[in-house]
Amino acid sequence: MTKKILFGMFAAVGLLATSCSDDELNNSLASGDYVNASFSIETPEGILTRAIGDGTQADKVACAIFYNGEELSELRKTVDVTSKTATYNVRLAKGQKYQAVFFAYNEAADAYNLENMKAIEVKTDQSCNAENRDAFTASVEVTTANTNINQEVILYRPFAQLNIGSTNEDIAAATAAGITVKQTKVKVTGVYTTFNALTDKVVGEPIEVTYSLANIPEETEKLKVTVNGQEKEYTYLALNYLLVGDKDSEKSLTNVEFTFKPENGSENTITFENVPVQRNYRTNIIGAVLTNPAQFNIVIDSKFEEPDYLSWNGVFVKEPKQDANGNYLITSAYELNLAGYANPWRTARHYTCCRYA
Repeated sequence: MTKKILFGMFAAVGLLATSCSDDELNNSLASGDYVNASFSIETPEGILTRAIGDGTQADKVACAIFYNGEELSELRKTVDVTSKTATYNVRLAKGQKYQAVFFAYNEAADAYNLENMKAIEVKTDQSCNAENRDAFTASVEVTTANTNINQEVILYRPFAQLNIGSTNEDIAAATAAGITVKQTKVKVTGVYTTFNALTDKVVGEPIEVTYSLANIPEETEKLKVTVNGQEKEYTYLALNYLLVGDKDSEKSLTNVEFTFKPENGSENTITFENVPVQRNYRTNIIGAVLTNPAQFNIVIDSKFEEPDYLSWNGVFVKEPKQDANGNYLITSAYELNLAGYANPWRTARHYTCCRYA
């Protein structure tokens, strides 16, 4: 399910939006040269418990109004998210075209400099495994008239989520060998550090970023990945949010240098090259990461849960379709492998597999 934040714009009028009660705002008619809009903000419904990547980490929303490409600074406001809801009230002139910009984030993470919404700084002095760096954004056009406005806006994650997970067998083998991993760090290439929330685009050139050594996610949180139609659980070794592209950009490639530090002994570093990442998708590097790092899968999925592209030995093709009887419709040798008929695919842990969904 796509994790999202919904913004509803409900009509309102008052002398000042910040001084009117909710009832006054909702029951008044637009008058004079101004209308007031109340942005009702909600986090996703149906989430009963917190889980990594569920969007519940956001506890603040930076709200801004732009006119002719420039922010009206006096209208900037940061509102609280309480019980997955928040409200932003603003007074706008009639007959004008504005851009409403939102960025939802976790205040305690201290991960972003929001002074300039057209150049939000993603701080690089961050530790690994900080789930509260998750954030959401949207930029929508608002045209005022003589009537009040009612509009919904969906916020999407501007980041790719990069996860590294280990199998139960890998953890057991590592433990038997005296390796108990408590802390990890990750270095990645091709990452941006500035984001324009108005245009919904990255700014500048990509660089190399290191997320410093930190405790791995809690043992109670499992990395759940669907491989070949079956959901499997892995132990989180690392998770990070990467700014890798614009709203409509396709996948890009990054090199990942993963370092784990055992409770006893020296650090160990593993490199994964040409790992596909894409905005609002998860990239999961899974397998015997600790004891046999040459054997791993890379699985990419988003919240839409619809298979799209897969890679076999570096060649991206469409995942084979199935008919009503469950038979695969094969059009190439690559698709034959991906469908699971070739023996190597049945031992996929020996190969690199990249899944978009």
